[in-house]
Amino acid sequence: MEIELLKRVPIFSNLSEEELLKIRKLCVTQHYEKDRLILIEEDIGKTLFLI
Repeated sequence: MEIELLKRVPIFSNLSEEELLKIRKLCVTQHYEKDRLILIEEDIGKTLFLI
């Protein structure tokens, strides 16, 4: 995930470049097939999805 994309996400928009770089290092880009179930509303999550 690129820094410019993170800047467009409201919860990250006011962060410094240094903070964004730290978050970027934690990000993993994943691709899913169309119509694949990736989460269920009631499940407890440990992941933040940016779709």
